[in-house]
Amino acid sequence: MVKLSKEEFQEEVIKGLLAGMSQQEISDDLKNRNLDPFSLSSIEKLLKNLKSAYNAKTYFHLGAIIATRRYYLKK
Repeated sequence: MVKLSKEEFQEEVIKGLLAGMSQQEISDDLKNRNLDPFSLSSIEKLLKNLKSAYNAKTYFHLGAIIATRRYYLKK
């Protein structure tokens, strides 16, 4: 089992979110790749904090905000 740093964990969860995965699917994916943390509660907590930090109304809105910011940062 590979222990992810806070930043690595956040990036992996965001990748899953942007890929359209549910929280359970993200958890299963992390577990299947032997990455820790992978618990559903860890993912829920992180997404709740990100949603608040980005002032997003829904998880879909959060994904849209993150995708838009990444798009403009690449330009």
